[in-house]
Amino acid sequence: MLTVDRKKLILAGNKALFYTVTLSPKMTCESATYIGHRLGTIVAPLRSIGKLMLVCENDKSDSCKLRILNSTPKGTWLAELTSTDDPVRVDGSVNEMPVLRNNKLFVTSSGERITVFSVTDDDQQPEASKTAQQFLNELAAYTDKSSYKGPIYLVAGPNNQIWMATNRLRKFQLKPRTVQPETDETAKGRATQPPQIDGKYFYLGREFNFSTGINFTRTNREIMKGEWQLNLGGSILSWSSEEGTPVVCINENGQIFRIDRNELSRSGFKLDLSSPALVPKPTAPFRAFSLGGGNIGVTVTVKEETKIWVINSDAQEVQSNTYSGEMQTDPVLLQNGVILPLPGR
Repeated sequence: MLTVDRKKLILAGNKALFYTVTLSPKMTCESATYIGHRLGTIVAPLRSIGKLMLVCENDKSDSCKLRILNSTPKGTWLAELTSTDDPVRVDGSVNEMPVLRNNKLFVTSSGERITVFSVTDDDQQPEASKTAQQFLNELAAYTDKSSYKGPIYLVAGPNNQIWMATNRLRKFQLKPRTVQPETDETAKGRATQPPQIDGKYFYLGREFNFSTGINFTRTNREIMKGEWQLNLGGSILSWSSEEGTPVVCINENGQIFRIDRNELSRSGFKLDLSSPALVPKPTAPFRAFSLGGGNIGVTVTVKEETKIWVINSDAQEVQSNTYSGEMQTDPVLLQNGVILPLPGR
């Protein structure tokens, strides 16, 4: 973290120590300050709050201690603000940098929790009397108690609006003593990066189970509705191409594309799907294989049932069946059919 005068860099060591590094005239370690944190307990990047610094220490399995350090002390050592016997804590583990908007600090923690504090950097108060509790006053909190264990990205907007991207995008409203969910969730899929903001739009990167690609989506954050999406880097599972017919292919997300012959001679992108994804929430990877004659076979398991489709050269479903049980391995192609390796069969 850069100090407020941008002349020094403060680094958290793996355990026990913080380092103060001067940047000019050459990078030099100016001091090492004993903070006493255990190995691996500081995961979230340090958060600057004016002349102060917020440290999120996951010192317990079920909660995180918020510590306040003076990043511009008299001398070269860092100084922690005094704390009462009841330190400032949030439930869960904090793994992402807290978000600061005006005088409000938003802290996300495991379990899809949000804790909101009002913060102050009062230079008029004598140094000896300052405590961490005086700088962090809890305003509201929300917890989902979910089992989600991935990254949590939060955006604090105007009019006390909050957006949180986890395995979906959610919108909240900060109210007195509570954080209230405001609308239905959208943009399903595990977030891969913080939302990128452009006016009223979010650009979201998401990933799905059984897919190596990233789903890139533009979402209107006011009405919480996606406008378009693009799958980047996802593999093509199978394709079919017969002389004089369009090319039909299916990707890892079960999305089907039909490409006319004249499109192959032009550069550019295929922006429209020929049909929606066959199954929006599969519980196993899609498997696809060419059946000849311009047809593609597709299988996937959903809720302990195996579904199979035959897709023709017009990207249309011409046959489908459902069988109980989950496929044990890839289908076996025969000259005039296919064998599905299902349990007990």
